[in-house]
Formats: sequence, structure tokens, C-alpha cells
Amino acid sequence: MDAPRGKIILSFDVTDAPTRRNVRETLARLSLSSKDRLDRHMASGKIVLKRHPDPAVDRRIVAMMEAAGAVCRFESASGEKQTPPHRPAQNAPVTPAGDEAQPSALVCPQCQRPRHAAPECRYCGIIFNKYRARPMKSTAKANHPPNGTHGRPDAAGAKVSARNQVTSKLKQFGNWMAVQSAKGSSAQQWSQRLGDNLAHCGVAFVLAFILEVCLLYLGNWIWIVYTATHVGQTFLSMGGELAQSLQHLFQANLALLAWQVVITALLVHLVVGAAGQFSHFIRYFHSPLGLMSQLIVWGTPISGVAAWAITRGNTGITFVVAYAVVLPPAVLMMNRCFSLMQSFIPEMGSMAGAGHRSIGVLGKLTRDLAKKLTAKNG
Repeated sequence: MDAPRGKIILSFDVTDAPTRRNVRETLARLSLSSKDRLDRHMASGKIVLKRHPDPAVDRRIVAMMEAAGAVCRFESASGEKQTPPHRPAQNAPVTPAGDEAQPSALVCPQCQRPRHAAPECRYCGIIFNKYRARPMKSTAKANHPPNGTHGRPDAAGAKVSARNQVTSKLKQFGNWMAVQSAKGSSAQQWSQRLGDNLAHCGVAFVLAFILEVCLLYLGNWIWIVYTATHVGQTFLSMGGELAQSLQHLFQANLALLAWQVVITALLVHLVVGAAGQFSHFIRYFHSPLGLMSQLIVWGTPISGVAAWAITRGNTGITFVVAYAVVLPPAVLMMNRCFSLMQSFIPEMGSMAGAGHRSIGVLGKLTRDLAKKLTAKNG
């Protein structure tokens, strides 16, 4: 029987939309969690994964998740917290003198960019352990000048310096290409996700229209059979508000009425979904709920709003009859409309962060321009 493997605890900032999106896409790419589970647990900012029997696989998973912006830690089967095996030691490093000095623990020793907990640099790709061992090898070969230099130290130094410059330029170009490729990939993924949600919303709209037409014609047939009976005639002769409303409903053009009902329900769902997405309501009060809870908490009041709009355009139909007519298509289209708004409308926190960054960039440009003008006038 296999021993308990423990867990990997992932945590991230739920208010940071890019980090949340990167974590979600990385989990989906690794096939570590189903779509339903992701929709249910992304709002909490914490996801628990089972550890793999192979520690190397765990290290790769942790490296990819930390690159996506998540904070990872291991927890044993007994509940004892552990740090990932590939993280550097937290003790204060002792910096030796001379050529044996180790690179900084905060930046990459090759490209001088921020260094993460992964064993290799995410920008230039060097492996930190091998980079530390490289000065020892170069020191051992320091007394042997490269071939073609004829033993001249100045020629050897110039050749090595030129080679390093070419290598550095190539790595910088490769990093720039990787960044541009990542930007294009993100835009392509967003457009693909938006197109998929538009297609799903369109399919839900067509199905809702077909369902509404079928229900109206079925109700009309039942109404004709019912009014032909003695009980139906008595119900009509009483002249109640419900009887008059049903009579007015089935005397209308049913196909046109079905189109009006479905269009009204679609517009109401899109408006409510846009407002809920912008105000974080969908993330905190819709996505964590199950299907039945979503229908009760969101479907019934939204159907009421759509029914009220139907009664404004059809004065002969009461609110109760309009609610019964609009409820089936509204429930069918609700989640698809909300998913479309989630991929199309940014949240208020994301827009505030983007605005803050834009103001910072404008402020920096203004300060630089002021310094240049001051230096020029001085």
C-alpha cells in the first residue's frame, strides 16, 4: 500500500486579475484540476493539490506555479508544513571574497533580473547551481590561454570579452522575442476565450428561442382544449384577471412574442452580468455557488426583472403570466451570459490597478521631461 504523499498548497492574490488568470491557465495546461473545480475555488485564492510520487515532478509543478505568480508550500500527510525542496536556504549568505563570490540571491547573476525560487532563471534560462560551479572551472583553466591566442593574455581577454558580448546580445534578443511571444499568446488566448463564450451564448440564445416557441404553442393547444370543456367555459365566464391575461397571451402572434421574450431576457442578463462582473459580485456571490443555488439566488430575481419589462410592452399580460413565460429561457441563458461578461468586462480592481500604473508612467515621463527642460534652460 502506497504511503501518504501529502499536499501542495497554492495561494495567490485574488484581486490581481493577471495573476489569477496565469494561475488558472497553468493549472488547466497541467491538467491538475477540472474546470468546475477551478470555477469553484479560484475565488478563494487557495488551491490544494496532491503531491506526485516523483519529487522531480513536484519541483517542476512548483516552478511553473511560482512563475505564474502563486506562492507554493508543501504539507506532509501528517499536516506538517514543509518548504519546497528547490527553494534556496533562508539563512543569511556568507559572501566570500575574490573570484569565489557567489551571485546575489535576489537577482540573476547572468541577466541581473529578479530571481525566483525556481532552479533556473525564467528570463535567460541559466541554471544557478551550474553557474556557481563555473568560476571554479574557469579558474582551473586560467593558466591555459585559448587556442589561437599564441599565449598572449591581452589577446585571450579580448577574445573572451567579444564572445561574452555576442552571447549577451543574443540572450537579450532571445528574451525580447520570448516576451513578445508571451504577449501575443496572451492576446490570442483572450480572443479565443471571448470567441468561445460568444459562440456558447449564441447557441444558448437559439435553444432558448426554440424552447420558448415550443412552450407557447404547447400552452396554446392546452388552452384551446381546456376552454372547449364546461369547466373552461365557466372559468372564462367568471372574467378574472388571470383568464383575461391568458386569453390576451394566446391571441397574440406566438412566434413574435417568443422572440420578444428571449431578446428581453438576453439583454437583462447581459446588463446584470456586466454590473456584477465590474463590481466583483459574480466572483464572490455567483461563481462559488452550485447550479441550484445560482438559479435560486440569481435566476429568480433576474427573471422577475425580465417579466416586468415584458409587462411594460404588453399591457394585457399580468406579471404572473409574464414571469411563467420568461422563466425557462432566462434560466437557460443565465450562466452563458455571465461567462461572456467575465471574459469581456474587466473588474473594478483590475481597472484601478491599470489606472494606478498608467498614472505612475505618466508621472515618470513628466518628471523626466521637467529634468530635461531644467537642464536645457540651465
